[in-house]
Amino acid sequence: MFGKKKGKHALALIDDRQRNTIGLVAVRLLWRFRRQLAPVAVALLVLAIAIAALIVRLIAGTGWLIASYAVAALCAFAWLTRLRGYDRGLAAIVLTIAGPWTVLVAYQPGNVGLYGLWALATPVLGLGWWMSGTLKAQLRADAVKQRWNTVAHIAGVAGSKLLATRQTPAGEVLTVKLAAGQTPEDISRKRVEGAYELRPGAVKVEQDKTNARKVLVHLTETDPWTQPLIHPATYHINNSTGRE
Repeated sequence: MFGKKKGKHALALIDDRQRNTIGLVAVRLLWRFRRQLAPVAVALLVLAIAIAALIVRLIAGTGWLIASYAVAALCAFAWLTRLRGYDRGLAAIVLTIAGPWTVLVAYQPGNVGLYGLWALATPVLGLGWWMSGTLKAQLRADAVKQRWNTVAHIAGVAGSKLLATRQTPAGEVLTVKLAAGQTPEDISRKRVEGAYELRPGAVKVEQDKTNARKVLVHLTETDPWTQPLIHPATYHINNSTGRE
């Protein structure tokens, strides 16, 4: 018959369980790469601010818009004072570009070129964040925290949380908060050494003086006493001999 298809095609259906699985995987991926996606989040926030500015101008008028930007400028300045060095410079550049852009969108929402500029500026300014030392430090802290969650099970203190990490010339110091009922003696130093692949005796557990549930786990990756020590007098004699 006219219009009849010869072949039968099966229609693929996705049930609720598969939808939930796909959604869960997407959420996990977004959470895993949340720090790398910070420029995208900032770009969406700037766009939302521009739309809000447009609404304020249309409903309340230019006076309220100016007042809103004055308050926002004070808040931005207070935020910049909390940053230092490279981070402060990058944030100042972003604010300098994003502020006038939102004003232009509020008065010219139909200007397509503004949205092209927004799309171009997102990866360009994002490059400054992706190359920053702050992002590298945050990613390293996440990796250390994730690794400790595994080590905690091995060391016999499952449920303990890594609060902070600090690098030292000899290794690293982890600030750990034990779970209720756990004590510093519950931490197996030998298992921690094995989990981190350190030499025997490289782990030291120290009780925090301000909180009974906090401990300092010292990881000594390099032993300073294994290096040969040169006496200053010997060093002076060897230098004098070399000059002769």
